[in-house]
Amino acid sequence: MLRAFFRSMSSYKNLSEELKLVEKDKSRIPSMEKPLPDPFSTPKFTGLKITVAAAFLLSLVSLAGAVSFYQVLNSEKRKREALEATQLQVQDHAAAFEKTAEQYRTEIERMREQLKSYGAERKEFKWQIEESDRRIAGLQNKLREVEERNKVIEEQISKKADAAFSPVSPDREPSLPALPEGPSVSSKADQAAAPAVKTAKVLTVNRRFNFVVVNLGMQDKIKIGDPLDIERDGKVIGSAKVEKLYESFASAVLVKEPKEAPVKEGDLIRRPA
Repeated sequence: MLRAFFRSMSSYKNLSEELKLVEKDKSRIPSMEKPLPDPFSTPKFTGLKITVAAAFLLSLVSLAGAVSFYQVLNSEKRKREALEATQLQVQDHAAAFEKTAEQYRTEIERMREQLKSYGAERKEFKWQIEESDRRIAGLQNKLREVEERNKVIEEQISKKADAAFSPVSPDREPSLPALPEGPSVSSKADQAAAPAVKTAKVLTVNRRFNFVVVNLGMQDKIKIGDPLDIERDGKVIGSAKVEKLYESFASAVLVKEPKEAPVKEGDLIRRPA
């Protein structure tokens, strides 16, 4: 369209130059009485002017259409550039959102792993608590057994102590043992003043709690944890260890005891060398 406009303009310029040449030639021709006919008033020239005017108008229309089309193209170009810029922004935002979503997915996966770990730790803690409860129950049972055992030991030692140190009945005088005949009175007095030798022996056997009560105590200089040998007929048949200590009595746990000859009351007690 621009080419057609420039082509029309060039034709119009050429026609203008031809008209100027014609005017010059007309001025050179000598004047005559009878004027020459005006060449511009001829139908041919009139048609030429109409053609030129139409071409000029067509050129103007073409120019206006070209300008409008150019403006439309520029507008479309600007819209396309704006759309491309918007598309780039959307892509950038989408990339940022995808990165954020990936971070969230990673965090969620990490939290799931932590939950699994916490679940395993919870199971482990639950098992430990149950195990502790079982141990506490076992210790409580052992404590009750020990308390009951100590109670039995106290009762048996108390009975033995009451039997050994029971007072003489007031309605009868104590009978003194007959003194053996001897050569002199002084030897009799010496024999009466001499202390009797104490025989260490088993006083009571408790089969339920597996211990014995012996007639040795703090006055005999024994301590808790001391080992004791149990003898019968001059032979060691078992052993025990002092567990509870009193002034003249003690309880000892049976450590060793033969099945064919179990420990019984009256068996002798000896401290190992």
